[in-house]
Amino acid sequence: MTKIDISTLSSLLACKANKHNFNKLWNSLDENYRVRIAENPLTPTDILRILSTDKVWYVRESVAKNPSATIDILKKLVNDLDFYVKARAARNPNLVNKL
Repeated sequence: MTKIDISTLSSLLACKANKHNFNKLWNSLDENYRVRIAENPLTPTDILRILSTDKVWYVRESVAKNPSATIDILKKLVNDLDFYVKARAARNPNLVNKL
C-alpha cells in the first residue's frame, strides 16, 4: 500500500463543507496522487465516491480495487465505460461476496 499525505486528506475532508475550497484543493492534485488516495483502504467513503467519477480511468480502477469501496460505489463502477474499471470492480471481494 502506498502512503498518502494525511494532512492533504485531512484538508480535503475539512473543505467538503465549502464546495469552492474543496474543488480548488481537489483540482490541484495530480492524477497519480489521486490514484494513491483511491487505493488507500483508509480513505473515507465520501472521497472514494468522488474518485469513482474521476475523468482518469486508472483512478476509477484504483477505487474499484479498494477493499473499503462500498457496494453502491462498486455497482456503479461495474457499469463504467472502461473495461479495466468494470473488470476490477467485478473482482472486488465486497461485490463478489454480495452476489
